[in-house]
Amino acid sequence: MTIERITSSTPQWAAVRKLYETVYPEGLRLDYDILLNVIQRDDVDFLTFYDHARLIGFSFAIRRKDVAWLYYFALDREVRTLGYEDVMLSKIEQQYAGHRLVVNLEQALPPAESDEERVHRHNSFIRAGFRDTSALRHVGTRWFRIMLLGAGDITNEDYEKLLETDREWWAKMQR
Repeated sequence: MTIERITSSTPQWAAVRKLYETVYPEGLRLDYDILLNVIQRDDVDFLTFYDHARLIGFSFAIRRKDVAWLYYFALDREVRTLGYEDVMLSKIEQQYAGHRLVVNLEQALPPAESDEERVHRHNSFIRAGFRDTSALRHVGTRWFRIMLLGAGDITNEDYEKLLETDREWWAKMQR
C-alpha cells in the first residue's frame, strides 16, 4: 500500500472527490472546494491510500501539539471486506507516532439503516488500538463518540478546546 499527500493539483483529485462524496453524506462533509483550500495549511494532512494504482481510501487529519484529530477516514466500499481498513489505520498510527490520535465516530443514535456499518467501524478502531473516551458530541440529530489512541483521555472540555482552535478559521472558510 502506498500513501500520497493530496494537493489541489493532485491528478487523482476527481477520484478522491467521488469517494469523499460517496462515503460521507451531505450533512457530514465540507464543500470539496473548501476542503482543498484547507489542505494548504501546514497542520493539515490529506492522505490518499493506494493498492498499486487503485485508490483504496483517504484520511484527513489536523495536527495540534501532541494531538492529531482524524477528521475524515474513508475506505472505498468495494474493498471493505479485504482487510484494507486495518492496514490504513496501522499506517495512520505510524504517520502520527508521538501524537495522540482522536477520532469521532457516529453512534447508532438515533437508529438508522447504517447501524451495522457504524458498529463495524467502531470495532475496526477498537482493533487498531483506539478506545472510547468519556466525551460525546452532539451535532444536529447525530451523536458522536470520541475515541482515542494514545495516553491519557479526552474529555468534552478537551474536545471543545480542540474545536475552538479552528472554529474561527472554519467559519471564514465556509463563507
